Amino acid sequence: GFTLENTRCAIFSLKTNAAGVEAKSLLDFLNSDIQDFIANRITAPGLMIIDEFGSFANENITNILSQSRSSQLGVVLATQTISSLGELIIQNKILENCNTHIMMKTLKGESLAEFAGTKMGAEMSIQLREGQETGVQSARLQHQMRAHPQEGKELNPGEAIIINSG
Repeated sequence: GFTLENTRCAIFSLKTNAAGVEAKSLLDFLNSDIQDFIANRITAPGLMIIDEFGSFANENITNILSQSRSSQLGVVLATQTISSLGELIIQNKILENCNTHIMMKTLKGESLAEFAGTKMGAEMSIQLREGQETGVQSARLQHQMRAHPQEGKELNPGEAIIINSG
């Protein structure tokens, strides 16, 4: 049989929306076992990938994320949209525990800009008098978007933007 102790990579891809109560029971069991594995049984670095993460979306996953960092366990959460992560407070907890975001094409490019944040950059300005340049220029440091919202809307299939905040 399968045990987390005997693998370096586990991929969970569950069609829980179709299975109802049985799927919820399985997810609760997996959450508990994964938390126990991280806290007591992990012996080597590894990677856990949870596809269609929205099915797992509950407060227990935030415990898994925070425990995994100190246990050398990388966790990849894959979801179609941020809204599938559940309530806003849980979304925020999950996103705050993830240092790297990989964003595919999205109609909501504002999410991309928000995750990417800003960087300091020089902005140049020129002096005009009666619509003509005077030759006087200046520069100042300004916060600039690291990724423009339009970038996320214009990605082609298979393209992604990787945002690392850690």
